[in-house]
Amino acid sequence: MRKSSLLLSLVLPFASFAAPERVFSRDVAGICWQDGIFLGDGANGVVASAPMGLEWVLNRNSLFYSLTNEVRHVTHAEFTRLVKEKGYRDSLFMGPLEGRDDPRLLKTISAAVLKLRFWGGVDWGAPSAPVVSERLSLDRGELVQRLRAGEMDISVTTVVPRERDVVAVRIESRDLGRRHTPVFDLVRPENGLLDAPARTARTDGVETFVQMLPGGVTYAVALAISEDRSEAFAAVRTSRETADPLAAARKAACTARTDGFAALQRANAAWWTDFWQTGGRAEWTSEPEVDRAWKHALFALAAQFSEAPM
Repeated sequence: MRKSSLLLSLVLPFASFAAPERVFSRDVAGICWQDGIFLGDGANGVVASAPMGLEWVLNRNSLFYSLTNEVRHVTHAEFTRLVKEKGYRDSLFMGPLEGRDDPRLLKTISAAVLKLRFWGGVDWGAPSAPVVSERLSLDRGELVQRLRAGEMDISVTTVVPRERDVVAVRIESRDLGRRHTPVFDLVRPENGLLDAPARTARTDGVETFVQMLPGGVTYAVALAISEDRSEAFAAVRTSRETADPLAAARKAACTARTDGFAALQRANAAWWTDFWQTGGRAEWTSEPEVDRAWKHALFALAAQFSEAPM
């Protein structure tokens, strides 16, 4: 009861005042996924980085396989029951293989990597890596990456709208006298333990692949690109969710493309606005490190959790 009272005393005094926008920004983006920025909707997890162009590592909460750990798919109700019966709280209660020393935990898999670069033509000049800055709005749940190099000045916005279950990207170019054509590449992360995926060529602006995993699980990834190549929508589905992951992924990506990025961006911003208005309006202006940690922690929790399978 005292903890609840303390939390309310921190939140309520600030609930009726407009707080400054929560933003994380940096002049130089991470050059690998370990230094990337995380976005998510509780089902999809995305890590954005800029090793040369831009890259997004895509994952899904239902994507795990027996080479990583002993797979036991349980319902949320069973998970809750196990937690309550144990009587104390930690994550190591579903079996001895969840111990920290299990080497199989190091063998993880992500669903796909989406890459984006810009092609301006073939000439004698060697390509140069653009300077990429980043601005993550915690209020809106969206990331804007700006690429600048010579005549290039391009902004790329990424959102993961919770109600649509896809990853959406929009490209906006500033005309500096030279057109830079976007080139998307959808690949599966390197993994010598897996056979090559079954890939379909890009038709009607849609590219897909299906990957078989040990234990009989499959997953599919679909990438739908708008006709003017300024918007892209990626969807991941697994056989734990649907009998036909390929059809489900393709439908989700194509439906999102039909609706357009702006509609998904508005829906995503509305969800995050509601999230912050529900709670978390505490501001520690005299303790900037505490203030920053509080906001990032709430953002990360919201981006990772939803009605997820366990």
